[in-house]
Amino acid sequence: MTELKKRNDGSVRVFLDTIADLQKRQDSLALIEIMSDVTMCEPEMWGASNYWFWSLLVQIQEEQPF
Repeated sequence: MTELKKRNDGSVRVFLDTIADLQKRQDSLALIEIMSDVTMCEPEMWGASNYWFWSLLVQIQEEQPF
């Protein structure tokens, strides 16, 4: 069974700085900038290598429960 990821206090920026491939790192930073502007939320680290815009998902679910 796949382990569920848990939110942690890790820095998304610190995680992205560990990406060796410069183009992937720049693309990730650009995507975060776009998503932050669109969602008005900051990304949060989940697990060791996942970042989500979780606040947006919670807000959507509260407004329109699934």
